[in-house]
This record gives sequence, structure tokens and C-alpha cells, in this order.
Amino acid sequence: MIETKEVSLYKYPSDDKYIKKMHDNCQRYIQDLIAFGWQPTQETTKRQGRIKRSYQIMARETSMPNYNEYRKLEYDYECTKRNLKAYKKMNFSTALLLFLIFIIPGVIYIIVKTRQKNSIDENNQQCYSRMQKAVSAARNIKNYMR
Repeated sequence: MIETKEVSLYKYPSDDKYIKKMHDNCQRYIQDLIAFGWQPTQETTKRQGRIKRSYQIMARETSMPNYNEYRKLEYDYECTKRNLKAYKKMNFSTALLLFLIFIIPGVIYIIVKTRQKNSIDENNQQCYSRMQKAVSAARNIKNYMR
């Protein structure tokens, strides 16, 4: 039996840094899925109202050797990926206003945002490390089978 998965694609030919980052993350994600036994089969486009989205269709055979181990590692990878956090940059005008009007709240705001950024960076590094361990373990299974 073959199972399939759709991965949303972000087209790169844009000067927007956000779109470029999303495209790079998507390509990295597809490469990670390949380590879990998925194979890219085709690209498709779906329309939802005015929005047109592209998807990469991935497929894998459920009767492949070590299928359950791949699923377990992929589940761990996906759970860890959901724990990634995004940092919202410090609003310069808010920090300046708080600092000029109320020095203490301005300093507190800057300290809180700095600690928040450090905490998020630390969390994301741990998540990326766990995700890479899962991918490496899946690749080791694949290499062991050869």
C-alpha cells in the first residue's frame, strides 16, 4: 500500500526575503522527508478561492523494510518541528517611547525582549538538534539496509 503526503511549496523567484526563507525551509523539509522513506512524485496546484497554492506530492510504500521505525522517527521529527517558536522583533518606537517617557519600563521592556529572544533561540536550537538526530537516524537505517 502506498501512502501520500502533500507539502506546500513556496516559489522562490521573488525578491521578498520572507518568501526566500520559506522556500529554503520547504526545500530542507522535503530533503528531510526523503530520509524517512518519502519520495517526491509530482507537483500539483490547487486553487482555494483566489489563492493558488503549489504542493509537492510525496509517496512511500508501507511495506518497505523498517517502515514502523521510519514512522516513529518521522513522528518525533514532526512533534519537535511543531515546538519551534518565532521571535517577534522588538518594536523600536515602543522601546524608544517607553525609554524616553518612563526610563524604568523602557529598560524592563528591552530586558524582557532580550531574554525572550535568547529563550526562543535556545528552544529552537534544541528542536533543530532533535530534528537532525531523527533525520540522521532515518538515514542510518537506510544506509544499513544497503
